[in-house]
Amino acid sequence: MSKKPTTHESPKIQKNGSSNKENELYEKYQQIKEYEHRFNTIESEIRKLASGWLLVALGAIAFIVRGAYLKNGGTSSLMMDPKILISIVCLMANFGLLILWILDQMVYHRLLNSVFLLGLRMEYLHDNLPPIRTLMMLFSRKRGMAKYLRLYYLVPMFGLGIVSLISCFLYLNETIDSLTNVHSLICIITVIIPLFVVWKSMNVEKYEEIAEGFKDTSFVDYLRNKNFEAVLRNH
Repeated sequence: MSKKPTTHESPKIQKNGSSNKENELYEKYQQIKEYEHRFNTIESEIRKLASGWLLVALGAIAFIVRGAYLKNGGTSSLMMDPKILISIVCLMANFGLLILWILDQMVYHRLLNSVFLLGLRMEYLHDNLPPIRTLMMLFSRKRGMAKYLRLYYLVPMFGLGIVSLISCFLYLNETIDSLTNVHSLICIITVIIPLFVVWKSMNVEKYEEIAEGFKDTSFVDYLRNKNFEAVLRNH
């Protein structure tokens, strides 16, 4: 005959079951942290590439400016007008930064947001978990960090755009020839690139739209109303 659990065994079984669930919960929470760390590391490496790319562009501009003042018999040692070359370098630099921004913010940062949202939901449902992501949202003024990260790319992009515009303006003041339209087009594209980044980065972090897939209206309202303080009150 099977032995029925006594009254002394039931609390122990219940306690062990609760402990196992907590262990599983913490294990899942730890996995989310590992994915976040992985995506953060990849984004950091991409930003290192962006910094290197910008330094190369600035070095090229400095080389062109230096070459413009190295005269050989009164003629510049450069094969093309230095102002046009500077605009071309600015355009290529902004194209490179645009590609790296897409990899960083539009690819890996969205992957990071996916696991961040899972962690945010776990903290919302389980008050025994540390509210790390909730505090992050509060410290970022409830808007996330994407608005600050995009400045890492936008500041040099707009700077290169301004340099290109100045170069184009100086060129137009000196001469108007067959390359004038080409030079103007290069400057316009160089300036449009950071404006495109501003437009696309407005909707990088829309947690409430993705959270609707959970079919949990209370959690969606929690995100939409940015009521992150409610989680802290339960800790």
